[in-house]
Amino acid sequence: MTFTAISVPGVKRSREMLFELLDAKRQEGFPTEETVVLGFSQGCLMTMEVGARYPHKFAGLVGISGLRAGTGAAGERKMSPVAKEQRFLVTHGFQDPVVPFAATRDQIKLLKAAGLNIAWHEFNKAHNIAGEPEVKLIRDFIKDGFQQKA
Repeated sequence: MTFTAISVPGVKRSREMLFELLDAKRQEGFPTEETVVLGFSQGCLMTMEVGARYPHKFAGLVGISGLRAGTGAAGERKMSPVAKEQRFLVTHGFQDPVVPFAATRDQIKLLKAAGLNIAWHEFNKAHNIAGEPEVKLIRDFIKDGFQQKA
């Protein structure tokens, strides 16, 4: 499997569905400020979309081995008012045969330059989870987010 072009209409439709779900959960009493969104590959793309565009702050956003759609100047103008307050953790592997490592690294640099708070971590891995070291990093990121809130 190799990386293919991202379907922007599909991303928009998925983002709208996620917004509806998150809004419904907020109505049911699940505060976004206590919600962590985590996604792998295409889920990473959606995690980045939601984190940059949803109008409420999350406890944290974790993206693993994925790209973000639309990181050009027009895309950054569409960020939510709280996008720069969000906490992102993004991990990627040097050996990823599915989502190009260099493309993701370059996108992260652009997003950080646009003001997003992204902790970027590189692993010697393919398109997978790097075992306990990556799991520990994610666990610590999530715990730190809740400790900062307390």
